[in-house]
Amino acid sequence: MKNFFTILFFLLFACEIVYAKNYNKGDIVSGIFEPGKRLKIQLSPGKWQVVYKSADLIYGITARGVGIVKVEDNEIIEAIEVEYIQTGGQYITTVGGIVIEILYKDQYGGCYDRPDNYLVEKFQKGNSHNCLIVGHFDLPKRLTNPEDPERRGLAAQYNQWIRSSNVKIPKIVIYSQHLYFSQMAGGNFYNVSHFINPTVLNAPVSKFSTIDASEYSKFNIEKHPEHQKVMDEWVSIAAKKHIKFEKDIKARPNHYLNLSKYVSGENETEESVDTSIVDQIKKLNELYKSGALTKEEFEKAKKKLLN
Repeated sequence: MKNFFTILFFLLFACEIVYAKNYNKGDIVSGIFEPGKRLKIQLSPGKWQVVYKSADLIYGITARGVGIVKVEDNEIIEAIEVEYIQTGGQYITTVGGIVIEILYKDQYGGCYDRPDNYLVEKFQKGNSHNCLIVGHFDLPKRLTNPEDPERRGLAAQYNQWIRSSNVKIPKIVIYSQHLYFSQMAGGNFYNVSHFINPTVLNAPVSKFSTIDASEYSKFNIEKHPEHQKVMDEWVSIAAKKHIKFEKDIKARPNHYLNLSKYVSGENETEESVDTSIVDQIKKLNELYKSGALTKEEFEKAKKKLLN
């Protein structure tokens, strides 16, 4: 996907570099990753390292990017990239036009049917866009010889870290990409990508590493039932991530994607969470009635639980 920061630079003609307060290259992250306002990502257990970072302030528009990587047994097994554009209510129409270029007219990637996109689900009406993409790509090629010239600077940061860390790169990764922009919901642009080494899902070793020949290609996957099983599992995980993504960034409910067909038992899961909250409130109420909690402590704990 074309780098949003670069497009804004040429459009608005000015750039002042600022850096996010919370994360710097080399930082170790675990638990919750909070790269931007409304973005709280639950990480898989283990240590993640910040390997790339960028931030621009352009005529009041804050544009940030950050990438984190998780390594096990000296091999990359997961990575998350975030691009977050906070417009501050300015240039929303202009930014919306650029989002359309990025999502639907970029020859190197976007929210449309492509050979490397296994699944695309989208909502588009006027200047409101919600998109989930699931696919795969050749990671060594993406890092050493990216087709998209806008990714070369980003790839250079990753390659510098890979050389210094001496880690191995999986030939093929599968990923999910979550994007949202709407003039009706603040005009902020969110782009979150999650890449995993298929071995995380106990996938068999891939014999083919190119995009077209890969077992994960939508044109080949029916011939490889074990890889199909892994991809179906990843689609379900990605759908759950997107549902949470929509809620976290406060997307308009009428912009939500219908992903229930990919997430079996999702309603049951939500009901079990609701039941758990009810049970915890009951326990708090019992503690309050027994005198173990004051009324102030009870109300404070209940409010925190509901939030």
